[in-house]
Amino acid sequence: GITLFSLSPSGPRWRVVGRVEAQGGTYLLSIADVTLSGARDLIDARSLGRVSLACTNTNGTVHARVGDIAITTSRGLQVRATTGFTTDSQDAVYGITEGADVVMSCTKETR
Repeated sequence: GITLFSLSPSGPRWRVVGRVEAQGGTYLLSIADVTLSGARDLIDARSLGRVSLACTNTNGTVHARVGDIAITTSRGLQVRATTGFTTDSQDAVYGITEGADVVMSCTKETR
């Protein structure tokens, strides 16, 4: 499943759409920020141990797209500026921007 969320422009407050539940016996791992460009970039590789991946588009004006290896600037889930997504997929996650470079800030939950 995927959950969309947004970061409040007035400060570090999350507005979450949907419900996120902690999984027993899991660990949170902060991963290095990923800079997305106009070419497909890998956000996180396929991982059978990954329970979830949560990322935020930190750019204030430029939207990005995320999805599988077939991602394009017009194909995939749109992640609007200052919003984010979560996924429980164990497949590789790729991203691309719809304009200038953006930085995706991510954390993943693993078993």
